[in-house]
Amino acid sequence: MVNTAEQSCFVPDVQELDDYLTACALSLSDAGTYELLSAKENEEYSKNLSYPVYIVTYTAGENEDTREWTVFVMDTDICTYLYGFCAPPDAASDMGETYQNIFSQLYLSDEE
Repeated sequence: MVNTAEQSCFVPDVQELDDYLTACALSLSDAGTYELLSAKENEEYSKNLSYPVYIVTYTAGENEDTREWTVFVMDTDICTYLYGFCAPPDAASDMGETYQNIFSQLYLSDEE
């Protein structure tokens, strides 16, 4: 499953960029429960895109409805971009390399 959102639909009440980007990533899941696994800036992606890029990983849901999310989150001067993937936890570990390959090919374009 791929969920992509261009510009977040809400502005969480947080002061720090990493908290804001993490909150945006967590908003992709409609589950009532989640566990944050990691949220850190990817220096290579940030350098390539000239904006801070965070990779946020978390689980959402319970029991058989649990999904592991891996989300690329970037905040530019005018938009917040989210590219998220989710899978059952046992399948997500096999997909990590695929997700990173996709993330590494993302770029900004002025073309419409």
